[in-house]
Amino acid sequence: MAEDSVKIVKWSGKKNEYTLWSNQFLGLCALKECKDVLIGQGTRVPPSSEILDATVAADRPMIMARKANLKAYHLLLLCCSDPVSATAIVQAKTTDLPDGDAAAGWNALERLFKPDTKDNKNKLKMTLAIVN
Repeated sequence: MAEDSVKIVKWSGKKNEYTLWSNQFLGLCALKECKDVLIGQGTRVPPSSEILDATVAADRPMIMARKANLKAYHLLLLCCSDPVSATAIVQAKTTDLPDGDAAAGWNALERLFKPDTKDNKNKLKMTLAIVN
């Protein structure tokens, strides 16, 4: 499958669909080579004010991280169609990264929508207690 034919998976903002969507989105980012920056791994994303030179070997990984950050940030924004998640992503702009911080946007979505396993565990216990 050609990279251009990968579809962006829209997310409605429904909490019960977040786990499936987030895994699909991470897969998309892996294909687009921007997953590491999204989850805060790998080379740090340098501030936009930091001047980098493509001819300097030490700067190349940071240039790639900066490009991956922009790609991941905009993919994230394009995938979210509800106002709450879109606002969380739009607010993930900092003075260091005024065009958007993908990891901050991802973390905001995780805090808002990722199911709390402790809650799920308690609900399961309650359900089992009723059944027994």
